[in-house]
Amino acid sequence: MKFHYLANYGGGCNCLDASEFFVDNLSRNTFGNGANMNNNIRSHKWVESCDRFMH
Repeated sequence: MKFHYLANYGGGCNCLDASEFFVDNLSRNTFGNGANMNNNIRSHKWVESCDRFMH
């Protein structure tokens, strides 16, 4: 799953690895543009691959 900072898949992004079921704390993760992910996901979509993953 790829999460985006802006609506319509814009702005920075970050992905959840297919092997992970959930992220326990989004405040520890940032989008590619440096913005904190906590309460800032405005769009998301399923993708085959990604170059950035949450931890």
